[in-house]
Amino acid sequence: MSEQAIPSPRLQFTGLPTVGNWTTPLVLMVIISLGAWLVHELHAARLTQLRSQGSNLARMLSRVPAGELLAANGHSPTLDLLRHLQGNPDFAYGLVVAPDGRRLAGAERDGVVVPVAPISDRPSDWFEERSLDASTDGTRYREFTAPLLESGDLVGMIRVGYREPGLLDCVAALSPVSSMVLPVFLLAPLVYLMLRRELRPMRLANERLREAVQAQLARPDETPPLNLQLSGEGGALLSNLNTLLGELHARLQQADEARISMDARGKALMFKNARMEGVLQSLPDGLLVLDRAGEPVFANDQFARLLHVEPDRVRTQRPVSWCRESELGSLLAACDLTRQQRVMGMVEFSPDERPDRRLTATAHPLFASRDDVEPAGTLLTLVDTTRENFARQARKDLIAQLAHELKTPLHVIGMYGEMLLEDEGDDQGFRLEAANLINDQVERISALINNMLSLARLESGNLRLNRSRLRIEDLLEDIRASLSGAAEEQSLEIGLEVPQQLPYISVDKELLRVAVNNLATNAIKYNKPGGRVTIGARESDEAIVLFVADTGLGIPSDKHEAVFEKFLRLEDDPGVQAKGHGLGLSLAKEIVELHLGRIELDSVPGQGSEFRIRLPKTPLLMKIGV
Repeated sequence: MSEQAIPSPRLQFTGLPTVGNWTTPLVLMVIISLGAWLVHELHAARLTQLRSQGSNLARMLSRVPAGELLAANGHSPTLDLLRHLQGNPDFAYGLVVAPDGRRLAGAERDGVVVPVAPISDRPSDWFEERSLDASTDGTRYREFTAPLLESGDLVGMIRVGYREPGLLDCVAALSPVSSMVLPVFLLAPLVYLMLRRELRPMRLANERLREAVQAQLARPDETPPLNLQLSGEGGALLSNLNTLLGELHARLQQADEARISMDARGKALMFKNARMEGVLQSLPDGLLVLDRAGEPVFANDQFARLLHVEPDRVRTQRPVSWCRESELGSLLAACDLTRQQRVMGMVEFSPDERPDRRLTATAHPLFASRDDVEPAGTLLTLVDTTRENFARQARKDLIAQLAHELKTPLHVIGMYGEMLLEDEGDDQGFRLEAANLINDQVERISALINNMLSLARLESGNLRLNRSRLRIEDLLEDIRASLSGAAEEQSLEIGLEVPQQLPYISVDKELLRVAVNNLATNAIKYNKPGGRVTIGARESDEAIVLFVADTGLGIPSDKHEAVFEKFLRLEDDPGVQAKGHGLGLSLAKEIVELHLGRIELDSVPGQGSEFRIRLPKTPLLMKIGV
């Protein structure tokens, strides 16, 4: 509708048509002809209305979920409500029948005998209009059918029947009108003669009104004035009716403005709803809103994805049809607030399609407003807690590993302490051996604690690099010298390979020392008697490379990635006798990555391994050396 102002209408009096003298027979013929025509038109209109209403009603009912139409004891609240609200007096019955014709539910008007009719098994005949005879009283019914489908399968047929109106019904509806029309037609000639004499002066007004109407149609934005000089009751009638039409014009303008305002508010509300739905759809967690009966009202796509179910099924079907997890099904069944006042609960389960994942579903009562006491529905959140479960398990494993790593050296220290208090403590050689063993175990515990503290600081993000100028050769020589004693105990040769004129680099000296020292310590532990450990560095165009090579046992290729995990050791492999806590390589990897570098590994079982710390030549690494 245009927002242009509606021009105020004026009354146009068209006068009375000029006809000859009417006679009574002519009037009767006109009445009879008009009555017959009205009966025919009324009958056709009722049939047209009946067919349109019946077809639309059958199709509408076929789109209603089967669970709402099929109720206990053969009665359907939906069909009963339809029967009471049906405004068409010809409505007879509404049924839901099985594909074999057996009645499942229905509602019919009092005194109606539903005719028996076969159900076709051809889909092309499911939407059908047919005329049926009642076997008892001969009443004819116009019936409309539509299929009732569930998940693509035919579960029943909708039958909607109307009593076909006859001509006598239309005559009965027309008889009150006829009783009023007949006297009017009989008085028409007399009234016409009287009005013709009294209203003769209005013929001129009629012509002028016609001219005004034509001018108004040509210029809709303007209302030309009408200078009509009518005396008597005619002038007063025109004045009163013009006043009434002016008020009607003003109200139409107000209604048009209200409609425009309502359209604007409706569009704003639709925009807000679309924006809110977009926000809910973008959430990483699944959301499901249920009404008081536990029926889905809203579900975002993430909820369906987590359960590996089509989103349309979640939104349109009852949970029992798409929920395959028993734990979640029990929680959804408890969300039927028509059976209980409030539901709150949480379940954790693994989907059948992804048993390696863990999902947590939590039910919350949903209130329509803050002042409501009774919940209007239930909000169900579905969260993927796989990582949280892994983290909890990792913490448990970490505590178990720490307990094991601390228990062994503490047991050795306690055992030798007790032996020193007994007769063995008088032996000088035993005391020296016990002191060395206790010192080794203390150093092992100290190394474990230091590594754990460093790892904790790295993983929490609280550790900041304290970069300073470093000469690579000095760092590697200090590490070689500190480990030479341990190498001699295992009859190993430890060497240093550093080219001259390596550039200075900007790194955290202490952390980088820990990383290289852990690599060299492992090279000594997992070596063979008479073997060699080489600590060195080299420079390429892109990076500074620190390496530790050994001639030891080597590492299988399938464990190259796993050796950097916490508490992983190769002690279970044949020939491995070294003991450690399994944190050295993990800590070294974290330190190198904190310097924006990476650790590389080349190893051949039985021949040895080479660990390389590759530090890219970034401006941050080389700025002090320039």
